[in-house]
Amino acid sequence: MIPSLDRHLEAIRERLAETIFPMLPPEAEFAREQAAFVLMALDVVRAVHPHAYRYEVVERHEYAAALGDLLSVGAADHEAAAVLAAPEPRADEASIPLAALAEGNRALKTAVTQLFEALCAEGGAAADRAREVMRGLAVRQVARERALFASTGYTQSDTSLAELLAKPPAAG
Repeated sequence: MIPSLDRHLEAIRERLAETIFPMLPPEAEFAREQAAFVLMALDVVRAVHPHAYRYEVVERHEYAAALGDLLSVGAADHEAAAVLAAPEPRADEASIPLAALAEGNRALKTAVTQLFEALCAEGGAAADRAREVMRGLAVRQVARERALFASTGYTQSDTSLAELLAKPPAAG
């Protein structure tokens, strides 16, 4: 399983704090200050990241409501009306913290694995259908992961992550 973004950031912080920072000479004050700043910045990113999506969703709805209220006052601003008409996430999408969503996804993956194994153990048509479902799931998962990590140079993808995530989820 690929480590979460938070785990990647934690590993980067650990390497900096445990390996790189101690190797800086004591007289390299500026480099030490900059290294301490990087560690602090990673701590901030790790603290804020789980709430970033929810923050943006809430802010989107707050500002859309304010813009709608202002437009209803009587201002005829076509550019503002076009901004307001842009697609937006549902307001309730902001109700689930990223960590809870990730934990729920891990539970789903465990349940899928257990049910798949049970159906395959039964054999017959149920096992064949289970394999079809898992084959499709695996193809889509690999496509997402390739797109997600394409910017690292470790993988290549013809489709951007944004394009893949904009598609509605496929059924089985």
